Amino acid sequence: MRFAHQQIEMTPTVLGLLSVGYALRDFLPCAYIQFVRFNSRELSNPIKNQKEISAPVPELIRILDEVLAANIETALDIASASKGIATPDYPMEALRQITRNAILHRNYEGPHVPVRIYWF
Repeated sequence: MRFAHQQIEMTPTVLGLLSVGYALRDFLPCAYIQFVRFNSRELSNPIKNQKEISAPVPELIRILDEVLAANIETALDIASASKGIATPDYPMEALRQITRNAILHRNYEGPHVPVRIYWF
């Protein structure tokens, strides 16, 4: 599955490190996510929440889903129906799709910048 290759001794590949590695940033400095939630629509405005996530991809995705879920704000509309309707500001499935694409379709061997998720 190309998690490692053998030259003189077994050496993990980037895929192997991302899948099951530990101390990832010692080998791949860019293998983390920088999550920042701003209080409004400008980069210069106060930060509402921030987190740096560094882990093998399966655990990283689990932690990121928790961070995204914790940052979704839900409004309750009680005026238009007899029963209140909860409406999230962003659909969780859309956030998952966008963030997973950012994680899986980047070049981990290139520039040493993290996946940045900025939420306004």
